[in-house]
Amino acid sequence: MRYELVKRSLKTLLLSAGALSFLATCLSTGTGAGGGQSTTTAYAMPGRQQRTDSDNQPAEQVFKNIKILKGVPASQIRGIMNFMNATLAVNCTYCHVQGEWEKDDKPTKEITRKMLRLVSDINRANYGGRSEVGCYTCHRSELRPAVIPSVSQVDPEKPAADRTAPMVITSVDQLFEKYLQAMGGRARLAQIRTRFAKGTMISSNRPPASIEIYGKTPNRFLVLNTFDASTLAREGFDGNVGWGGNAYVAHEIADQQLAKVKRDAEFFKAIRLRELYSKVTLAQNAVIDGREAYVVEAVALDGNRERLFFDAHTNLLVRIYVETETGLGRLPFQFDFQDYRDVDGVKEPFLVRLSFPDSVQVRRYTEIKHNIEIVDSKFALTEPGPRK
Repeated sequence: MRYELVKRSLKTLLLSAGALSFLATCLSTGTGAGGGQSTTTAYAMPGRQQRTDSDNQPAEQVFKNIKILKGVPASQIRGIMNFMNATLAVNCTYCHVQGEWEKDDKPTKEITRKMLRLVSDINRANYGGRSEVGCYTCHRSELRPAVIPSVSQVDPEKPAADRTAPMVITSVDQLFEKYLQAMGGRARLAQIRTRFAKGTMISSNRPPASIEIYGKTPNRFLVLNTFDASTLAREGFDGNVGWGGNAYVAHEIADQQLAKVKRDAEFFKAIRLRELYSKVTLAQNAVIDGREAYVVEAVALDGNRERLFFDAHTNLLVRIYVETETGLGRLPFQFDFQDYRDVDGVKEPFLVRLSFPDSVQVRRYTEIKHNIEIVDSKFALTEPGPRK
């Protein structure tokens, strides 16, 4: 009863105030949530090229006009911004003055501070300080919380999903071995030393672009997005350093963004899948695109929670769902893998869909090649060329 009263009070205040949004300096050079931009948008402070010790300092010592997030490490601000952006489906300028982020000219910024205090008070008074109630509790990726239930979207005329599975999977190790064989087998996969893919990228929040992805063992990775002959975004991992940038800015990255780049850099996960997680358990089967799928709940080595979905007929990986921790709660994103084709005896997905709370990105590859020559220096953090 107390929870329902608190929740109703929170919704009333949210509706009267407008919406919860950003609290501190916005770090993105583009718009939209960083969760959705981690492979397409560079994050950088003007003139900043490398990660510094300031990332571990309190936010108020690095950014101007911090009033609520005092004591929070500066490196966590990006994740908090991403979480709130995704929660309300807004961008930096909803609360901030473009280019003068520290100013308090917009009333929505002060409303944000009030909302964060309220949410903090609710969690402290009722849940021992745990983040059980947050922005998403009411907003659900909407600027104004819904107060009327939605009508059902179930279609009784739609055919039922095929829930038949060809065999019973009794352990995670058995499933991972089936996946390894479906991908081409350990011996075949071990022969692949480099990978190059190119195609097109269509996003819900940016112009269509071409995409090139380079990979090399052990765990080197580079993605280039190009629009109108200019590098829209580039992101890489040289085996030690993760970095991001565009045609004009390049910088080292950290925290959730670095963890994601490291996941992308893992070369042929099928061989080392069991080693990438500290805990894995079989969960209840799910239906993906009308087909039965085995589900593995996992905890990655970086602490992120993941769910892996394997097609019950082909044993191929069809979805990865990831939740990353931010200062306000967990921020999800999802990879869907489709259109698997044989390339040198190895299965490769030619369609990859990346879904974030605020955006969707679809990559369609027209070409995937193995074992082409790629020099190590291609993956290193380098200064961008001059503006043309």
